[in-house]
Amino acid sequence: MNPIIGWTGVLSRYGSTSCGSEPDKIQAHLEYVVQNLEARNDAISVTMTEAQQKNRKVMLDLVSNYAKARQFPQHCDPSASEERRPCFIDAANRPCAVAHLMQMTGHSALATSINERFQHSYLSDIVAANPPKLSEWQHESGLSAEELAMIQPTYEFAVEQCKAEFTAIMATLADRQPPNAADLDAMVSSFCSSLQGGFGWPRADFPMYQTKLKEFQQANPVLPKPVQEAVAKMLNATTIEQPREDFPVYQGFRQANTELPRPVQEAVPKMNTLRHCNRRKH
Repeated sequence: MNPIIGWTGVLSRYGSTSCGSEPDKIQAHLEYVVQNLEARNDAISVTMTEAQQKNRKVMLDLVSNYAKARQFPQHCDPSASEERRPCFIDAANRPCAVAHLMQMTGHSALATSINERFQHSYLSDIVAANPPKLSEWQHESGLSAEELAMIQPTYEFAVEQCKAEFTAIMATLADRQPPNAADLDAMVSSFCSSLQGGFGWPRADFPMYQTKLKEFQQANPVLPKPVQEAVAKMLNATTIEQPREDFPVYQGFRQANTELPRPVQEAVPKMNTLRHCNRRKH
């Protein structure tokens, strides 16, 4: 979960790394780190300016609110699909906690430039590369480089997170007790966001999701309204668009240009996610 404190935050809340959903784990990690960094405030205040002390409090409050919002990125690097990896800003423009701090303190350009070069890098490696203006922002923030690295979690590969969330939703739908409508909607919304966040990689599993949802509908012809709405929303999110005549043009461009600048590499997959379900998984 984190290269400095590992899974301590998750273990302190759940007692096991296998308990809780992916958003639950990330939230637990972030809230644990905030609690521990706040506990350091008095001891380190003597080494900080008044502005740094104020900024530190603002930063930790921002992390706390970010954790509660639970809009976390996913890593979408197919070369590391079996690993947890950091992700500075994902394909759905969801920032990690550190990128969020930059954005909320007027340094969105810094977050964007770091994401362009170090999207799936650990913060310690980013700091070592010394990108422009990062050191200045870190110094003003009131947080040390190590503390910022403690905040940064790692994330599941987008495909794996989608599968885990789908499994959890289906278990909730199959429960004999009617689910809480608000909780169910939150789960379904998270799943749909996960589908969007993986540069299209989860699309290979769309037929599987569709099949299981339709089988559930057939086996349960009479469903509570919240369940009906949840199933309909997921069916819509996993519907495969029919291919359009221009799609081969996008595919041909990528095949003819195997070495592309990073911005172009990122743009082509975004257009490619509009293709139908037979999109090859790289």
